Amino acid sequence: MGNNQNKNGEEANDIDEDDETVDELGDIGRNLLSKTICGAAGSTRASANLGNTRASANFRRKSTVNFKMRVADSNLMRANSSDSNLARARRFSKRISIVGPLQILTRDLIKALSTQLPSPFSGKEHWMKTFCLGSHGASLAQLYRRNKISKNMAQLIVFQAADGRVIGGFCPQGFVRSTHLGYYGDGRCCVFSIDSPGVPASVKVWQSKVTQEMRVYAGDEYLAMGGGGGGFTWCVDEDMGTCTCAISPTFGNETPLVPSGFFDVVNVECWGVMGVKSTQRVSFYD
Repeated sequence: MGNNQNKNGEEANDIDEDDETVDELGDIGRNLLSKTICGAAGSTRASANLGNTRASANFRRKSTVNFKMRVADSNLMRANSSDSNLARARRFSKRISIVGPLQILTRDLIKALSTQLPSPFSGKEHWMKTFCLGSHGASLAQLYRRNKISKNMAQLIVFQAADGRVIGGFCPQGFVRSTHLGYYGDGRCCVFSIDSPGVPASVKVWQSKVTQEMRVYAGDEYLAMGGGGGGFTWCVDEDMGTCTCAISPTFGNETPLVPSGFFDVVNVECWGVMGVKSTQRVSFYD
């Protein structure tokens, strides 16, 4: 019986040792499993971090490329804009809209005059003839009537001599009969001469002086610009037969616009100067 108890005791000890061995193996397995799981999680995080890094790098590269493309597009647009402005300037003489037959002024002369007119009339692209001596008669009254029809337009008038020389003037208020029998016009008025009508570079322009007010006089007996001196810068009589010229402080011309001081007028034109095409319909032969 004692032997049985000893055997049972040894078996119990073996069982306890086996249980401890199982527990130790379980702990080792759990540790290995935990390490495996942690390793897998770490690997996953590392992969995720690597993916984020690559995505960030790709995003930066794409952003850099997009930025460079935008800069290139912007530079190209500026270059195209500059080219367009240059091309627009070169095409000005072709784009300019002229209503009325060209007799005294040519297209090149209109371009040369347009670029020298005071702001905001400089470079206006639309010109409409409102009066021509050959079509409407040699009369200031007819000139005033025609210009009154085409009112609210800045106007430029030119007188041609027998030798081809041309003089004239520009007035933002137009050349219409002065109802108050006095001078009118503002500081944007100017006078000009064209020594050689075939040479646009021969155009000379004199701007109005700020301190002077005797700019335009439009009466029944004569039409003139630039008073205040020994005479007018230019003055044409009522039948448009003769034009006289003198030195005038209003425009600061130190010599008459023509050397002789006067000439016989062979043709007269008056033009309306506009920034947009006019909707007015003026017949040149009514």
